[in-house]
Amino acid sequence: MLAVEDALGIIHDAVEPLPARTVPLEQALGLVLAERVVSDIDSPPFDKSSMDGFAVRTEDVAGGSARLRLVGEVAAGRVSDRSVGPGESIQIMTGAALPPGADAVVPVEESRIEETSEGRFVLLEPTEPVCFGLNVIRRGASIGRGETVLEAGRRLRPQELGALAEMGRAHVAVHRRPRVAILATGDELVPIDVTPGPGQIRNSNEMMLIAQVRRAGGEPISLGVARDEHADLRRHITEGLRYDVLLLSGGVSAGKLDLVPAQLEAAGVRSVFHKVRLRPGKPLWFGVREAAPHGRC
Repeated sequence: MLAVEDALGIIHDAVEPLPARTVPLEQALGLVLAERVVSDIDSPPFDKSSMDGFAVRTEDVAGGSARLRLVGEVAAGRVSDRSVGPGESIQIMTGAALPPGADAVVPVEESRIEETSEGRFVLLEPTEPVCFGLNVIRRGASIGRGETVLEAGRRLRPQELGALAEMGRAHVAVHRRPRVAILATGDELVPIDVTPGPGQIRNSNEMMLIAQVRRAGGEPISLGVARDEHADLRRHITEGLRYDVLLLSGGVSAGKLDLVPAQLEAAGVRSVFHKVRLRPGKPLWFGVREAAPHGRC
């Protein structure tokens, strides 16, 4: 009898990815990426400041405190029209491109601006040594041009969509959501909004399976309840095999009315395994329909 882990491995090896299709990026959340995505740019595309402060040359602040002439400012989305020379500084905002000549940023909290008749100066009192690259994010530090951003097979979460947007991918190739038909079986089942009569129970498994399929990223389709009778089972199973996956609840044990395995095999589904080392849940049946319209089912 199979262990649960072995059964999962068999299922994983038996199924095949669904065909890829291209969708707008905003529609790709929760889908599985069907292509390898390579960066067409360096990210960030330039050396930039990681905080508000003052762009400096490290040699000008090698001794700690320094008084430097302010020769401009640069905000995010702008580029400084001048370089930082000896004894100079440019005020810089978070995310702005580092001006030429500067190689570090001193935080604004460690500064004081001085207005004089000779011009504007900034008095810097760094709390740590100002070394090359301090508070600067270097070009390509996140990812470089030509590097792999995402491999095929990755489920797309909000953070992956953000990375794809940064790569300029307005559309992306993904595998569509599998359509999973859910079929409950048993003469004892009644809808969940009905009070059960003698010998009856509510069809709670269907709702649980719908929720599990949706949480896993599939598209659940309810087929209702098939009764413990050959013709009704055959009709429902035929309908269910039109979808990517048919998920049945009940009818696979060894009882007189456990008719599901025989009806599945009659419909062309090859049995792969029956029973796993699990309690409850031992009579688990898994099969594959090789001649499914869109590949294996």
